[in-house]
Amino acid sequence: MVSETILHLIAGVDTTSAGLTWTLALLLHNPVVMEKLVTDIRRNFALGSVVSYEECRLKVPYLSAVISESLRVMSPAPGILPRLAPPGGVRLDGYVVPKGTWICCSVGSLHMNPLVFPEPDAFKPERFLAGGGGQGNMLAFSTGVRACLGRNLALVEMHVVLANLLKDYDLALPHGIQPLGGIPDIPRKTLMTMNPVNPEKDCLVVISRRKLE
Repeated sequence: MVSETILHLIAGVDTTSAGLTWTLALLLHNPVVMEKLVTDIRRNFALGSVVSYEECRLKVPYLSAVISESLRVMSPAPGILPRLAPPGGVRLDGYVVPKGTWICCSVGSLHMNPLVFPEPDAFKPERFLAGGGGQGNMLAFSTGVRACLGRNLALVEMHVVLANLLKDYDLALPHGIQPLGGIPDIPRKTLMTMNPVNPEKDCLVVISRRKLE
């Protein structure tokens, strides 16, 4: 039980903080998306209330779409997904891959493939709404029986933190910094999780508590 708990915390906490960082950066640099999300959240939840994960998913599907789009373009773990070909081998796209062969899928390459996600350089949460075509193609958590152990925990954390934060606080870029739109060109490093190289200047945000109107 201790081992399982540690795995869940490692898989669903450190990567989640990176995911939240990138989601907020993407929202701040795409003010139209930010305004739509904030309006949707505040229309459904009162100032000072505590929003649960179930309420987020039920009442604000756009938040789920924003999170999925953020994980697509700024996945905290954008590397390869290694797997071994099963006994007897496997046929992939007409090629026979012998048993025991390493097969790797590049998450970042798939997420930015225009054949899979049209306009991959655009930040478009709508692609993950019903009928948007994005569902089923996002591999930020891997897939299958060996998908990320912390997926459910990470999604709960991201929904609850973003919903309650944007409900009660106004966020803005510092004075003089203009939104870049799309996917901001913020240098990032890849270790276990992907974070900004210079957070002291690339993660600046002005936060003020929202007042009753």
